[in-house]
Amino acid sequence: MTIRHATMDDMDRILQIIEIGRAYMVSKGNPGQWKGEYPGQPQFSRDIQAGECYVLEEDGIVHAVFVLAMGEDPEYQQLDEGAWCNDLPYGTIHRLCSDGTQKGVFSQVLAFCRERIPNLRADTNVNNTVMQHLLEKHGFCRCGSMHLKNGNVSFAYHLPWPEQPE
Repeated sequence: MTIRHATMDDMDRILQIIEIGRAYMVSKGNPGQWKGEYPGQPQFSRDIQAGECYVLEEDGIVHAVFVLAMGEDPEYQQLDEGAWCNDLPYGTIHRLCSDGTQKGVFSQVLAFCRERIPNLRADTNVNNTVMQHLLEKHGFCRCGSMHLKNGNVSFAYHLPWPEQPE
């Protein structure tokens, strides 16, 4: 699969993938993470305009979407419990979702992100055991928990630099 910047032409497919993801999360006991209109067209429009939204495609078909946001995330400034592994510059993986037809999506996303910035953070709803498993399987450390502005409680994850820069 190829990873490229998303464009506004991808919006309908992105929203289809998000609906598939919502249904999957509900089936796995996580009905509250993406509710209502979030994440929807307004959020992905902002992500695309910021140059932070990417899609994975094969043979012209988009199978997954994610955001790699570079720099400080205001919601990540304070954890309710615990601490981040370091305070070095980082990127954050947000809104990762797949249509479920391809294997290895998370591994590809992670490799892509680490090529751009090896110090990564992510968060996921306390009920999203699938994402928790993927993050931990790929070396992310659970650093604590956080209350998001939308009222959800998430676990905070960090995959620090492979070697600390001097």
